[in-house]
Order: sequence, then structure tokens, then C-alpha cells
Amino acid sequence: MLLIVCFVYSVVAIHHGWQGELIGPYAFREAQTAITVNSLLKGGPWLAYETPVLGPPWSIPFEFPLYQWIVALVVKSGFIALDQGGKLVSEMFFFLSLFPLFKILRFLGLSRRQCHLILALYCVSPQYLYWSGTFLIESTALALSLFYLWLICIFCRQMGEDRADWRVMAGVGLFGTLAGLVKVTTFFAFLVAGFVALAWHVIRKVRKTGWNRAAVKACVKISAASIVLPILAVLLWTAYADSLKVRNPLGATLVSNALNSWNFGTLAQKASLTVWKTFYFRTVTDLAGNPFAAAAVVAALVFCRRERLKVALVSLGLFVLVLATFTNLQYVHPYYSYANGVFLVVALGVAVTDLLEADRYFKRIAGALLLCLLLGFSCRHFLKQCWPMQEQVFDFSAIRNEVESRSSEDDVFIVYGNDWSSEIPYHIRRRAVMISNGKTPAALLSVKKNLAGYRIGGLIFFSRNGYTAKDKNFIDNAVKLWGIAPGYYSIRPWYKYDSLIFTVYNKAGAR
Repeated sequence: MLLIVCFVYSVVAIHHGWQGELIGPYAFREAQTAITVNSLLKGGPWLAYETPVLGPPWSIPFEFPLYQWIVALVVKSGFIALDQGGKLVSEMFFFLSLFPLFKILRFLGLSRRQCHLILALYCVSPQYLYWSGTFLIESTALALSLFYLWLICIFCRQMGEDRADWRVMAGVGLFGTLAGLVKVTTFFAFLVAGFVALAWHVIRKVRKTGWNRAAVKACVKISAASIVLPILAVLLWTAYADSLKVRNPLGATLVSNALNSWNFGTLAQKASLTVWKTFYFRTVTDLAGNPFAAAAVVAALVFCRRERLKVALVSLGLFVLVLATFTNLQYVHPYYSYANGVFLVVALGVAVTDLLEADRYFKRIAGALLLCLLLGFSCRHFLKQCWPMQEQVFDFSAIRNEVESRSSEDDVFIVYGNDWSSEIPYHIRRRAVMISNGKTPAALLSVKKNLAGYRIGGLIFFSRNGYTAKDKNFIDNAVKLWGIAPGYYSIRPWYKYDSLIFTVYNKAGAR
């Protein structure tokens, strides 16, 4: 009954703000995904997909576009708008992830009652409720990774019964490959977990029966399917994506090698007390509602049975492993803990449910109290922090109407001052060249050369308090650089940071 209540609560919570625009925290990442889907719907390539924000050639791929393909197909049905289609697919993958998570917990020896309570904690986690309703690939990658790990569990059970089903191996290879391609930073912990599970069961099998030809063949096959194939697929996709990025004068800085320090962080970060305090107070709160309640549950592990303690500690270890590996990503972008937060939720759930099933009365009381604290704090944090963010609104219709009336659909806009975020291009429904600070004149000239044949619809200056709009020399130099004929000037409010966008539209017919 508790799981049913929490499930219904999660449906309501995720669906809140359904009709809203993509303007929440880290909307730049939502817009980046959405503008890619919009490009697919307009007839763009489906593999070398376009993210039209850095000029031609428009293809600067990162993740394999499985999620984008699904959203495009859903929107093509004609029953749902683009923004809502992306949110719907994200929601569906979150709810789909409940099934493999339940199966994995059952494989670990937990009772159905324990599994239901852990799933209830998963369904009220503020992190999963908020980000599962956004236009992001996070839930897709997590669901695929959980299916991958569940199939490995099935194979481990079959190995104990001296049989190996090729369909299970094929499923492991398929889901592992897709999970790694969609988001390798999410798949990483599950790859490690799968490797540990297989190694553990192989060692137990060898100790029990010794090596034989059939066992060796099965190990080689499952290793190839579960580890080699996903890693090889990720390497091939990364090489292909990099080969497309280097063709773009601005996209060349986004190749995988150039982002290593951004992805993994520095040794100083990994050893920084400030960073780990942020993970404790921010990340744990986002996942469990309150860091002190979570710490109390972890402390209660000393009262748990040995077999449950092992499960909880391994799960906690996987959670921390991701933080220690992708330190900068996890520190800068809170939504990245969507990937590994499930391990913390499982660890906390195992501790609470083991206390609830203890023989001693005081342990059961402690377990019930800790469960109520986790559920209560999770709901409180979501309703206080996330619910208001889902209610944010901004009407882009005036800006879009103005852009549509003064430019054509094929025009390109040059945007200054908003890094390489896709937000402005997506919301005005135009291709763009995002000019961030530090771009050399040589790079801009290369971009200008690549724009031959395109009409520049205008220049947009993103600014706070109209500062850039008042910088006449900067604007005049930009107009001169891009060779447009100013025909109309506009200053309009932007939803973010009380900012403005100052637009200089090109005269009709001018190139």
C-alpha cells in the first residue's frame, strides 16, 4: 500500500509543470537536447544529428541519439507537442526503471516487502521526481543500465545452474551497448557492478566445481557481451562524434580529449573538503531529503544482518565511486547524481527494511522511525525546492512572433554573451552561432566563411540590466564583422537572471 501511495505521488509530482517551457535550472541542457530533436523533425540527419548552435557544419554530437529518436517518433505521431513529448519519454523511462530495479533487489535476496519499501523511497526521491520530468536523457540511460544489470543477474543465476542462455547474453550486450552509448557516465557504475557480480559468481563456481570447457566458453562469451562490446561501441561512437566536431571551427574545442579535465576533475578537487561537503549537503539532500537523516540510516547499518550489510556497503561504494570518478561533472551539475543516486537509495532502503524485519522490538521501531524520516524529508524537500521550480513560466510568444515576422525559417542568428547554450536558438526556433568569450578573430572568420550561402537574420546580445545593449561600439563592430544591414532594433526581457536580449535584425534581402 505504501508503494502504491508513493507511486501515485510520483506521477503527480513528475507531471506538475507539464505544460511549462524549458526554463528550469540547467535549461541549457534541456534546450540542447530539444533543439536536436527539432532538427530531426525538420529533416536533419538522424545519426550525424545536428545541434545548430555553433554554425555550419551543424553536427556536434555527444551522446548516441536513442532518446532523441524516440522523442521525434512520439512527436511525429501528431498527438503531442515537442516539449511535452520529451518530458513524456523521460517520465516513461523512469517508471520503466522500477521493474529491473525490483528484479535486481530480489536477486540480492531481499523479500518482496523489502523491495516494495525500497521502491517507495525511490519513487519519492526529489532528485528522481524533478529530473524525470525534464527534457533530458538521464532516465533513459538509467533504465537501460538497470536492465543491463538485471540481465547479468539472470546470467549469474543460470551459471549456478550450469546453463547459459544465449538470449540473455544477447540482451546483456544490447542493453549494455545502448546504455553506454546514451550516457557512458551513467553506465560506468553499472559496468563496474556487472563486472563485480560476474567475477564473484565465477569465483564461487570455480571453487565449487573447478574449471571445465563449458564454463570457460560461457565466461568468455558473457565477458565479451557485458564488457568488451559496450566499451568498444562507446569508443567507436566517440571517435565518430569527434570526427564530426573537428569539422566545425567552434566545435573542435568540444572533442572528447579536450573535455577530460571537465569530466573527471582534478586531483585537487577529488581531495577537496569543500567538494565533498557539497556532495553531502547538496547531493544527499537531493536524493534523500535530508543529509542528517541519511547519515543516521547509514549509521544504523551496524545493527543490520551481515548479508544485508554487504549489499548496503557495496551499493554505497558504487555511489561514492561515481562521485570520485566524475568529480567535476557531479560537482558542477547536480542532475548528474541521477546516474548514481539509485545506489544511495538502495543502501538506505536496505538498512531501513532490515531493521523493520529484525526480531527485536526496538530495532523495528527504529526502522519505522527512520523510514518515516526519509519519506517525510524527501516529500518536504521536493515540495519546498522542486515544486516551485516546476511552476516557473515565461511567455516566449512575443519574441517568437517578432523573430518570425522579421526573418525566415532558414535564417541564422549570431548570439553574443550566452556561452554556447542552446536556449535562445531553441526558443526563437532558429539556427544560431553562439559566440562565447575568448573566441579568436581567426575562429570567427572561419565561422563567417562557413556561413556563405546562409542569410544572417540578425545579431542577438544577451545581457544583464541592458549592459551590452548600451555598448554601442561593441554592437557596431559586430554589425561590421558580420556585414549585416541593420533594419530594426529590439530589446525584450529574457526569463533568466532578469536579463534582456537586444536584437539587431538584418534588413530583408541583405546577406
